[in-house]
Amino acid sequence: MYKQLTSEQRYTISVLLQKMCTRNEIAKAIGVSNSTITRELRRNSSTRGVYKWDKAQRLAEKRKHQVPGNRSIKPFLRDMAIDLLKRNQWSPEQISGHLARKGYKISHETIYAIIRKDKYENRGSLYKHCRHRLKHRRRPVGKRVMIPDRTSIHQRPPEADGKRFGDFEMDTIMGNNNQGAILTMVERSTNMLFMKKLKHGKDAEELARTAILLLAPYKGLIKTITTDNGTEFCNHKAIAMGLDTTVYFTDPYSSWQKGAIENANGLIRQYIPKSTPIKHLKDSDIDEITTKINTRPRKKLNFSTPMEEFFNYLL
Repeated sequence: MYKQLTSEQRYTISVLLQKMCTRNEIAKAIGVSNSTITRELRRNSSTRGVYKWDKAQRLAEKRKHQVPGNRSIKPFLRDMAIDLLKRNQWSPEQISGHLARKGYKISHETIYAIIRKDKYENRGSLYKHCRHRLKHRRRPVGKRVMIPDRTSIHQRPPEADGKRFGDFEMDTIMGNNNQGAILTMVERSTNMLFMKKLKHGKDAEELARTAILLLAPYKGLIKTITTDNGTEFCNHKAIAMGLDTTVYFTDPYSSWQKGAIENANGLIRQYIPKSTPIKHLKDSDIDEITTKINTRPRKKLNFSTPMEEFFNYLL
């Protein structure tokens, strides 16, 4: 069955096509079937076969709104959706799923339409509460760095597919002009986020100590940790020993191989933009943001929250 794609998934398709990934690899990266990718490219590519995510999104939305039966949304339901967006910074898909569980029907595309109309026709500010602010940006590609004694992601057991509990991903986010850093870690099956400010930036020894501190309460349940090739992860052996696990490294320039933490970092950027000097943030600020993200409903969890699912597993 064909699955409706989100704008984020279409953006990922566009990036991976530029990286010459196969349709099978793209389907696995965004969690859909090969037939979904085939149909998406057939329906939303240009006559020359070029696929652009923003054009594909517009075409998909145009078709959706041409379907008979699409009616205007009731004012009280529109107000509920806007309130959730402004108060919690949830995505339209999360808002739609959350309201559906309460018996209210409003599609995420309808919510996106409300946000776009507010931005482009009313010059409003609803879009500022969205993760991408209706835009997508690429990360610049840095210099390739080799980590000593690294274990490749290709040696990671196939069971670490994001479905079982205990497989983690790890990354860092930086502040303005490298003013401070934050260690971020996420459990892949529940999307439970852990993060803590690093006082000395990307210092590898401090990062290792912080990673062990964050996950020590769950030692024995940690099966794998996956990260990228940043020099801050050079002390990966200490992390592996301290948590009794193995740290695996993605291929260079292959951020999609750790998509869970990339997505989590994107959520964090709603609260900590790149212009933020992280060194000025308090630990209480970090804790508050962590709680907000962990109490967001997620589609992959049937609109339960990461916190609920993580601790349900521990019960």
